[in-house]
Amino acid sequence: MKKFRIYDQRNKGELLPHFDLVYRDLDDASGNVYGLRLSFCSLARLTLAKLDVDDDHVRATLALYGPYVALSVEPPVRVMRKLRALLRIPGYEPRTLGVHFHDLAVWWDVWANSHHWTSDTPRWRDGSWHPLNTFFGRENYESTLVEKADVIVPMPEKGYAGTVEIRRDTWKRPRSPFTRVVHRAHVEMKEPIPVPGKGENSWDCGEDAIHGITTPAKSIVEGIVAIMNSAKRDREKRAGKNWKPEERAAS
Repeated sequence: MKKFRIYDQRNKGELLPHFDLVYRDLDDASGNVYGLRLSFCSLARLTLAKLDVDDDHVRATLALYGPYVALSVEPPVRVMRKLRALLRIPGYEPRTLGVHFHDLAVWWDVWANSHHWTSDTPRWRDGSWHPLNTFFGRENYESTLVEKADVIVPMPEKGYAGTVEIRRDTWKRPRSPFTRVVHRAHVEMKEPIPVPGKGENSWDCGEDAIHGITTPAKSIVEGIVAIMNSAKRDREKRAGKNWKPEERAAS
């Protein structure tokens, strides 16, 4: 039962394109499958170097915000048990040794349990360092109301009542001269705007509705246009441009 294949896994999120070179065989003594997997791509959006020891495989990964290579070895069960005993890994706990760079911070694992964390886990074993917090202080967030209005959101069949708030959100570090500013509209519908259900399951084949959105905007009008366009996109995508909600008898 030998298999040696190349899998092309395009459009799988962060790794684009992503290829797997896989070899698998059967351990005649135990009947368990073993083998190795080499994964690589050229567009990984992460930087890390780590070693993982799990229940049934050992995996080494290296990524440099672009080139990504991972080698996963799946030895026979008896070999894996001996390896875990040699490394003194209790039970079925996985172990990770590595360093990661993302979100403007450094993250590390020193032979830590990659599936479990508690407050008793020391920082040196499973922690992170955020240089911006160290040098400029933690970000302080503030939100200020700019304006608020009751509105009518126009749709082809009728207008729907709602409320729009324009807020100015700021993030500022104590020792930094820079302030990050975002203006956003928070739209809440008193009358939810009907849209077709996604139709992916038996419970979402009927009519759905948009109850509100939060979106970048500097004016009440921009907030109205944003939720109106959102409803139109959902209608067109799920049921076509001419979809309209079912008429309901007046109560």
